Amino acid sequence: MKVLGKSYATVRRWADRGRIRTTKLENGHIMYWDEDVWKMVGKKISKENWVTLYCRVGGTTESDRKLMAEQQRLLHLWCTARGLVADQIYEDWAPSTE
Repeated sequence: MKVLGKSYATVRRWADRGRIRTTKLENGHIMYWDEDVWKMVGKKISKENWVTLYCRVGGTTESDRKLMAEQQRLLHLWCTARGLVADQIYEDWAPSTE
């Protein structure tokens, strides 16, 4: 809100309309994506260190989809507990032999 110079209501409305991506945390708080916020003020975000999550499952069955979702949930919890926000998530849907 400070970067954009807008009120909470305005930023929330933009998020609801899809102009700013959000992530809802386990505690109910909403995190706004830095990349989208800075893009709105005409600046490209530059980071020395990116937080990247990697999840792998052996196929694309329903159980694999559930396992992928659970891996991502656990990684997001791990990041949140350390004050980190995931910048990218890589999903690998193939057996490790391929």
